[in-house]
Amino acid sequence: MRNTILLTCIFLFFQTIHSQYENGYIVTANGENKFGLIKNQNWNNNPERIYFKTNPETPEQVIEISRLTEFGIGNDIKFVISQVDLDMSSDKIGNLTRDKKPIFEKKSIALRKLIEGTISLFEYQFSNGTRYYVKKADGDFEALVFKKYLVSGNRVGINEHYKQQLSLLFSDKSSELQKDLERLSYSRKSLSKIISKYNLLSNSNNISYTEKIRSKAKLHIAVFGGLEQTSVSYQFPNVATLNPSFDDISRSILGAELELLVLNNKLGIFSGYSIKSEVSESVVIQTSVEDITQTATLSFNNNTVFFGARGYIPTVKNLNLVINAGITVETVNNFSLTFDLSLIEENFKRNSGSEFFGIGLEYKKVFAEARFFSNRMFAENVSNSVSVDNSNVNFRLGYKIL
Repeated sequence: MRNTILLTCIFLFFQTIHSQYENGYIVTANGENKFGLIKNQNWNNNPERIYFKTNPETPEQVIEISRLTEFGIGNDIKFVISQVDLDMSSDKIGNLTRDKKPIFEKKSIALRKLIEGTISLFEYQFSNGTRYYVKKADGDFEALVFKKYLVSGNRVGINEHYKQQLSLLFSDKSSELQKDLERLSYSRKSLSKIISKYNLLSNSNNISYTEKIRSKAKLHIAVFGGLEQTSVSYQFPNVATLNPSFDDISRSILGAELELLVLNNKLGIFSGYSIKSEVSESVVIQTSVEDITQTATLSFNNNTVFFGARGYIPTVKNLNLVINAGITVETVNNFSLTFDLSLIEENFKRNSGSEFFGIGLEYKKVFAEARFFSNRMFAENVSNSVSVDNSNVNFRLGYKIL
């Protein structure tokens, strides 16, 4: 089981790093729309090319953005390709000059759409810094000018012409936005906020694509219930007939889980707690005397704390294959193993826990999973080396409430 857990963790890591294909679309330079899978690379800088598949089985295509006019992934990531004025000035202190004017060059680049409405906002990130653009529905891209430069004594001055540009664009709502303009900064959050406010004041549709960018990591809370199926046997040394086996123990489980999603929602780190119904099982075993039997009774109650990692593999829309692995800490209470004809004085203790491996499916907020546990779930005897052997699997159905 430990080797299985290790191999699962390695698989989860490489799967999340290399399998980033998601449902998306492209619009080619000749106006053709194509739907398929695009490799989501969480672009720190805006892309110069993308990796595209028409379906999971087809070979990967490398497409330069010069061959596209637009592409998107899901409902959150959209890029528009256009020729714009790009300020090539550097934002780095060591590269600043005394020229306060932007150094514009015509470039064909992929602009990430942040806000869509009467006025739309776009972002471009590259090695020299971050640039923002605005565009009216029937207009051209306009670069918002923000530039740091050197003044006397090597002090840093700032050209904030973008505030005047936006003031002109917002002229019909200037009184409502005056305070916002005074507090405005050249940042994604500040610009998105004021442009969204203008669009809403103008009774325009306002669509924000910034949520996906902000959410580097997501936190989920889930509740689940299910059924656990267990078999366990004990072997007492030197007493061949004192080896009870309890097969097909069934009990209900109920629990909750906290999960942190990272790596573009492809990898989850989770922790949870589950309570299980009490076990009380009896079996009849043969004694050393023919025709004489005795009853062995096993009873206990235990709760579980678990920790692990989970990988999400997209299949079809909104449906993910889920693979996870981790460890549990078992709290065993009121454990007893008794025989009606034999007296045993054994010192049983709870084990520290077990490893587990799980596989399942997730559809939107609903998930189903089978989880398999290692042979370390039940109390061991430490005074007379009574060995224990068990198998354990549980099936759970859950819902992500957050």
